Amino acid sequence: MEISTSVQNTLSASLMTCLGQEDMMDIHLLSSDSVRVPTFCTVLDYRSAILRGILCCNFKESVSGVITLGYNCGTLASVVEFCITDNVRQFKGRGDKAAARGMVQFLAHTYFLDLLFLQDKIRALVGSLLEEKKSLACAVFDEVLLFGKSIESFKLNALNLI
Repeated sequence: MEISTSVQNTLSASLMTCLGQEDMMDIHLLSSDSVRVPTFCTVLDYRSAILRGILCCNFKESVSGVITLGYNCGTLASVVEFCITDNVRQFKGRGDKAAARGMVQFLAHTYFLDLLFLQDKIRALVGSLLEEKKSLACAVFDEVLLFGKSIESFKLNALNLI
């Protein structure tokens, strides 16, 4: 059964609206800055094999309704937004050093959470940003050094531009 785009958009919009309603949430992601980011267990389960493993096994998180992750609340909110909508608005229209560094950090985090489609989106964002503003290659290169092999290809791309 194929679902039309309008139904998908309506569902995404409805789910995003529900995020502000505590009685609609069944799980929270606890950030490194101690902020609880509300979300839906089913959405996380569907989008990430890692989170599915945490939620469906006998981990304390599956019972407590809180998954503690070592990422700031902005990153976790963007992960939840992406899982619901397939979009990341956090970097939309931004082309500064902070955005370039943030994109690299965000990309590195997606590897732990096994969000392959999100990795593709962030890779495309970084690629577009570097095409548009080659001067940000140094910031990307510097940031990649902090995160190791999972995003090594960006180090090489940035080095080629430098």
